[in-house]
Amino acid sequence: MRGFELHSRLRIVVASLVPRFLKAWEFLNADRRACVRSVLDERSNQRRLGRSEMLRKAASSVMHSSGLQSFEDSMPEHGRPVGEALIIRPLRAIELGLLFDWIRRDDERVMQASDGQPQWSASLAAFQARWEEACGLVDVEHESYSPALDTPASPIYADCAVADVCAMAGHGAGRALQSLLLADARPQSSAAAATCTLFGAFVAGRFSPVAFSVTKQSRETCTIEAMGTRHGWRRRGIGGEIALHLISRAKAAGQRECSVDSVPAARAFWCSQGFKRPSYFPRYELSRMTLKF
Repeated sequence: MRGFELHSRLRIVVASLVPRFLKAWEFLNADRRACVRSVLDERSNQRRLGRSEMLRKAASSVMHSSGLQSFEDSMPEHGRPVGEALIIRPLRAIELGLLFDWIRRDDERVMQASDGQPQWSASLAAFQARWEEACGLVDVEHESYSPALDTPASPIYADCAVADVCAMAGHGAGRALQSLLLADARPQSSAAAATCTLFGAFVAGRFSPVAFSVTKQSRETCTIEAMGTRHGWRRRGIGGEIALHLISRAKAAGQRECSVDSVPAARAFWCSQGFKRPSYFPRYELSRMTLKF
């Protein structure tokens, strides 16, 4: 009788512990999966940073070999000439490298002049990811790539595409930069470019973009994820033209609103473009601003 009672009590104790054990096991597995995802994301970001640095070095080499670096770095004394058009379009690979080059040099100048923090250098991996998404490129581990599988029907690997562009830049050091830009390798995937685009703003006669914007589009909303202008080209109306271009593009696509997470210093600018800020927002944090059509 006593053995039966002990067995019954043991069953009750075990029955009460099993759910707790399963819950703890599920939590540990979830935590392990989150850790694995975090490690994979970090590896992917490191690969993208490596590719962004490859593009930056290739673009810088092309500019120096073409003798155009000092001209590209020069700033007009009195702003853009009256009536000069600003060309806004998706960035090609070498132009992305030129963007990375001036972002790095601008941030270095700011840090040396004011001991401030770099503004865009920490976002290079994100910009590289957006450009690769728009071009339909696939990010993979080096070990998983097999040249035998690189058929026209297979995905285009980001490492291979960037390496191709950098090799083309190295072989084209003696050619005109314009011919290298026209020979840029990978056409954009129309489906991907419709949802994620990295734009550059160009002034006539210059090869480097003087500003950029990153957008993410859903069925109903255009989200402006980032927008920046080269330090020496600010206060010339370039940001307003880019914002107008993005708003017009969103309207033409039939979207209902455009939104941006604005830093405090940019709230007045976005308000001047018609964006509405929330009734309450933290003074020193990002605030979501929207423009409904």
